[in-house]
Amino acid sequence: MLLIALLQRLYGDYRESLILKQGALDIAIELAEPAFLINVYLSIIRLELSLERNKQAAEKMQSIDILINQLPKNSHLISRVYLWKARLFFAQESYLQASYIIDEALKKRKYE
Repeated sequence: MLLIALLQRLYGDYRESLILKQGALDIAIELAEPAFLINVYLSIIRLELSLERNKQAAEKMQSIDILINQLPKNSHLISRVYLWKARLFFAQESYLQASYIIDEALKKRKYE
């Protein structure tokens, strides 16, 4: 579903892409697998940011913040989450916060 949603987004059908991603989110919620849920949320955040819907993207990021504690500390997914947080702050023109998030991500990677 996410692959088809990506193709829909690339060809400009944002509405259909969002519908497909919501379907993937429903499946991920049923499976209750944190990594899969985070991947789906990140996919939705990417779409929201491309539509300049920063508030909706920030709401999804809050859901990720809750789930991220359930991942192993060495998960590569944590790094992706930090990068998407920085992108979100950048889209909101909070450049210092984006820089801070990237610095924190780099510090954590050094100590792992």
